[in-house]
Amino acid sequence: MKFDRRSFLGLGASGLAGCADEGPYFGNTNPPTRQQLICAAFDAGDSLDPAKAAIPGRLVTLFEGLTSYHPQTMDPAAGIATHYELSLDRLRVTLYLRGHPNPSGTAFPNTTSFPAVLTRGRPAPPDRTPIRWSDGAIITAHDVVYSWRRLLAPATAAPFSHLLYCVQNAREVNAGLLPPEKVGVRAVDEFTLQMDLCAPTGYFLRLLSCPALSPVPRQAIGAAAQRQTNWTDPGRIVTSGPFLLSEFRLRDRMVLTRNPHYIEAGMVTLEAVSYLLIPNETSCVNLYKSGYAHLTAGIALSPHLAPALQRKRDLRTSPSFGVWFPCFNTRKAPFDNVLLRYAVNMAIDKKAMADVFGFRRTAARTLVPALDGYSPPESLVIKVDGEPYDVLKHDPQGARALLAKAGYPGGRDANGHRVQFDLLGPGLADVRLRCEILQQQLRSTLNIQANIATQEFQAFLERIFSGNYRGMTEYLDWGLYLDANWFLSQFVTGASVNATGWSDANYDEMLAKANSALDQRSRMQMLSECERYLLSAMPFIPVFYDVWAYPQKPYVRGMLPNVMDVHSLKYAWIDTSWRPS
Repeated sequence: MKFDRRSFLGLGASGLAGCADEGPYFGNTNPPTRQQLICAAFDAGDSLDPAKAAIPGRLVTLFEGLTSYHPQTMDPAAGIATHYELSLDRLRVTLYLRGHPNPSGTAFPNTTSFPAVLTRGRPAPPDRTPIRWSDGAIITAHDVVYSWRRLLAPATAAPFSHLLYCVQNAREVNAGLLPPEKVGVRAVDEFTLQMDLCAPTGYFLRLLSCPALSPVPRQAIGAAAQRQTNWTDPGRIVTSGPFLLSEFRLRDRMVLTRNPHYIEAGMVTLEAVSYLLIPNETSCVNLYKSGYAHLTAGIALSPHLAPALQRKRDLRTSPSFGVWFPCFNTRKAPFDNVLLRYAVNMAIDKKAMADVFGFRRTAARTLVPALDGYSPPESLVIKVDGEPYDVLKHDPQGARALLAKAGYPGGRDANGHRVQFDLLGPGLADVRLRCEILQQQLRSTLNIQANIATQEFQAFLERIFSGNYRGMTEYLDWGLYLDANWFLSQFVTGASVNATGWSDANYDEMLAKANSALDQRSRMQMLSECERYLLSAMPFIPVFYDVWAYPQKPYVRGMLPNVMDVHSLKYAWIDTSWRPS
């Protein structure tokens, strides 16, 4: 089907409203005749290099991780590694990679154990079969060592380098204090990898699934460096996942084709996957309604789309391991004042905001979304001038009292001027709406003025992580591994994704001690205390827990919902014979 990009970008929300239909599905449901999946995807202008991508979750289609995500539970499953061993003190992790003649230890679950709706009865390949790069070269432990050293090298400027700080010397290497060769990862042989940890790390096996840590092809990177070209360009990129990159045009499209060298190529039914890179969500949904796209990816549906979609059978909704938590720059006035931060948090009607954005979003008192075995703080009472305040509670009267105690009675400073600050965000429609509601609530409850400013996505990220803003910043994040530490670790001193500038040596110590606990129940309790300590500093305001809500054609199969919305697409297929019942 020919895609006229301009005609669909020109359709706004009125295009949806004007074409509303009463059928059970949203728009065209005629299946294609070939196994070619088309996704309308938000364009973040992101890198295809796992070490440099700001949104690396998309790269699971191109790069296999040391472990993969279980397609339903998001627990670690076999990827490049099939087995693991932990030393008695939990300080050394040994991974046995595909190709090892005699892997030992504990086996990761693999495709054979996954639901039949995904595998359709096809077994996993033998563990002794090596995994290969798309150029045919075997992936070894040496590739992993190279990749992690590169990730931590200061010159790489990897946004998620802090994920490896649990590995010996990783923090020092990343800071340029030690050479990359000193990081605690080594190849024992071609298919055995060992990692030495700073302390027992309860989430480490989950961490290995993160796409940012995926091995990258040193042979392709070296060749590109000699030619002074980009190794991720089509025709040069070497991958390890179920698909190859055949076409990539920034802000236009990315086309993937089946990788014949993939370790589980027999599982892959789709011939090609096309991502139409779209700058706004309404255009994505228009493409879906027309039938040009078979699903949307990487977008959050705004409230104005709910009437057209919420009763349709092809709307997919599921919980998300994500939360919206606008951040304060705690190093600059006025939000270097913790009482002002408390006041802002207490002034926000979070349930009202969650209800506005709909699709079963829920108000957030705390940072970490719902997680089995984890109990977040229920309240946090502090005393100011002898008066108690639950700073996690929606309490407009208490918020105004703390505003006055912060030195801003009635929202005005000592000179009688209204408190004003910037509210920074990327230039996206749903972001603008979130900021406008936040602006209105703060004005009506506290009489303070948030001045909204927007930027291009990449420029926005660079600005907030450098601390180059005054006031607040929009921030919505989804975990890349299923553990409370994903969110809590963002506020450790030196973390590269901390938009607040806040750090505290005592918090660093508390979190390190919690993560080194060998008993999982004790660890979860200690992590909850870490979150309580973090909330007492209030460098952000948790507003609502996010959901995944997107349309997907009824003939798209093999994609089960999960809390991270991560899909390698190796089990996906199109039922070309599907017809409405």
